[in-house]
Amino acid sequence: MPSVSSERAGRWRVPVLVLALLLGAARVCLANVASYSSNTAIGLCSSAVYAAVKPGANGDIAYVTTNTANVLSGLTSFCNRKQTYPYVDLYVGVRAAGSDANLASMLSTATVRVAFITKLIQFVQSNAGCTGIYIDLQALTVAQSSNYGLFMEKLLADATAAQLKVASGLPWNSLNAADIYFNPTLPKLAFNVLETFEDMYSTLPTTVRPIAPLFAMDAPFDSNDRTIFNNLFRWIIKGFNPANIVLGIPLFSFKFTISGATGFGAIGSTAPVTDTYCNALLFAANPQNTQRAVIAGETLITGASTTYVVNTLEAAQQKVNFVIGNNLGGVAVSPLNQAGSANAELLRFLTSVLAPTAPAGFSYPAATTATCGIPELLPLHQVQQPLRQVQQPLRQELLPLRQELLPLPQEQQPLRQEQLPLHQVQQPLRQELLPLHQVKQRLRQVLLPLHQEQQRLPQVQQRLHQVQQRLRQEQQPLHQVHLRLRQEQQLLRQEQLPLHQVHLRLHQELLPLHQVQQPLPQEQQRLRQEQLPLHQELLPLRQVQQRLHQELLPLHQEQQRLPQVQQLLLRLLFPVTFLQSRSTVI
Repeated sequence: MPSVSSERAGRWRVPVLVLALLLGAARVCLANVASYSSNTAIGLCSSAVYAAVKPGANGDIAYVTTNTANVLSGLTSFCNRKQTYPYVDLYVGVRAAGSDANLASMLSTATVRVAFITKLIQFVQSNAGCTGIYIDLQALTVAQSSNYGLFMEKLLADATAAQLKVASGLPWNSLNAADIYFNPTLPKLAFNVLETFEDMYSTLPTTVRPIAPLFAMDAPFDSNDRTIFNNLFRWIIKGFNPANIVLGIPLFSFKFTISGATGFGAIGSTAPVTDTYCNALLFAANPQNTQRAVIAGETLITGASTTYVVNTLEAAQQKVNFVIGNNLGGVAVSPLNQAGSANAELLRFLTSVLAPTAPAGFSYPAATTATCGIPELLPLHQVQQPLRQVQQPLRQELLPLRQELLPLPQEQQPLRQEQLPLHQVQQPLRQELLPLHQVKQRLRQVLLPLHQEQQRLPQVQQRLHQVQQRLRQEQQPLHQVHLRLRQEQQLLRQEQLPLHQVHLRLHQELLPLHQVQQPLPQEQQRLRQEQLPLHQELLPLRQVQQRLHQELLPLHQEQQRLPQVQQLLLRLLFPVTFLQSRSTVI
């Protein structure tokens, strides 16, 4: 049961967080393997992380690249910056993927886990100047979740005993990762970086796209699950205090080779390349190119055949406003070695807004000649005066708040004792939830191709619309032909009407004939019956006729020879007359 004092402390929490931001919000700088001997950008950070190591076999220390000498020399130059900038907390980063065999072994085996933690603390202590450990384990699985919690709990306890700080990276995709990564230890860390400097729309490889938008944009960038806003609040709902989360902002740019792009969503033939922040700013400074309006904290800069996506100062200002408005702990920029020129333009701008005054007794690195196309790097005159006006009443409110906070540690002790049985209850619940998480993971795998198909729907719908338009155009003459056919059909019906009337009259005239014809078949049947005996009587006559014909045939042949016989008789009987008749003829 919370006390009156704790209720008052909760009531005043927001002003305290706002005051903390105004007095100096965190600027966490994430650095890749490189030499930092002459780097001055670190002096604009409140914390910096050098990603150097990962778990090796049997709990040993391994390195993020095979060039061990390069990693270690870069780490030494990094930790030595503590001498120049004592107010900056320097962390050694541990980076590995859940699929890495050595990481999986370290998480799953208690003895290996303890061995790695011990060697990691010793390794950090051997690099003078570095006083913290940053854990960035990527793509952990549901099965690794509980062991990750045990690892972080043990690491924080042992590191605190060794006077080292601990921080972690949170995957931006909280929809998939929040249930896996969150554990009671994370809110106790120095800070947790929400890694929103990563590409949220990598599933659209050749599309001109935002890197990490604050909120949903026009399709195909309208997924709430791929926004800073949505993912941040899933983590907060899991149990984080907003002040313990710092928001990731990219220090790099995307460079697309594409012609005629005027906005997000244009489709090129190749994926973008990662370019420096400085090159994008110089591209924007060219009057032949166009810097488009900031949308959801993302800026598009277009040219004839090249397009950049980058967080300009205007885009960064929107994200800083989001940080302040939601009482977050600050910002994290990545990677530090692409911060621009020696001025580190974007980082210097963020520092001028979030922490315009250096820690007491120190000063920020002096600005040098602007070389990235930004003539004005420190808008202090725009922010310092209103900040001072806001700070004065907040300082007056801070004193009674501190007095109210004094009894809080005593009140927290019984609450911690109450939490212990809750942790014991949570353990079997986590085991029961494990199959559900596995089912959820399989569902995500099934839904992923569906989501990809859904993203292609606008393009398919566009093509269907074009086909429908052509069909409508082709149907227009067909409609006219159909209309003419209907008109001709109407004329034919009109012409058929008199024919139908004539047909009707003919039918009426034929009806009596049909009635007359009706008894004829019966008469024909009777006649056939009467003819049958006649036919039988005629049969012998036909046979007699057949014999007569056969007998008459020789007579007929004799008859045909009679003229010749007659001629012969005439010659014999009347030879002289015959000859005379022939001579007369001659």
